[in-house]
Amino acid sequence: MKVLIGGLLPAQQRIIEAACPVGIELRFVASDSDPRAWGRAGRHCDYCILITGFVSHKHSKGLEAAGCNVIRHAGGIARLKELLLELNDKGGP
Repeated sequence: MKVLIGGLLPAQQRIIEAACPVGIELRFVASDSDPRAWGRAGRHCDYCILITGFVSHKHSKGLEAAGCNVIRHAGGIARLKELLLELNDKGGP
């Protein structure tokens, strides 16, 4: 399963990569990237998780316009780890 996560800082990305369950391929996009790049990056992912405190509406609209399965995440890193485990257990959209 492929999961795009948008809006994390590099140190947070490394934490999530280390805790990522086997079977999930993570992709990251920075909050300062062009919103069109977000749509291209998320197009082939099963889920696109947006860190809501660090992502603009333009980015989420770009993902939705590309037909991505968007999950808005307002929690912290610990909750993001739990979310990835839940998605892994679910097995895909």
